[in-house]
Amino acid sequence: MLNKATAYCLNELESIYNIIISTDYDLDNNRIERPMRYISISRRNSLFCGSNAGAARTAKLYSLAISCRLNNVNAFSYFKDVIQHLAEHQTMTNEQMRNLLPDKWAE
Repeated sequence: MLNKATAYCLNELESIYNIIISTDYDLDNNRIERPMRYISISRRNSLFCGSNAGAARTAKLYSLAISCRLNNVNAFSYFKDVIQHLAEHQTMTNEQMRNLLPDKWAE
């Protein structure tokens, strides 16, 4: 087993070296793991969504809320504005819908 691990490390040595030397790569994925924590907490709550369609809608809302957090957007203000905007405009183009996502809405 140790021989196999050593051989693997030697085969990947150049890649490992590039990751350590380059500043373009993060050595951890904490930036993504932190928001995922909220999704795993919500799994317990998804038992009470009522149906698969309800769970899918809940997942979309969580996704938007986490996107707000990642883009430093106040989720309450975001949802309030977007719901108001959707109520006023019955038909929207894809570009208009794209502009309502948290990363574009913040601009």
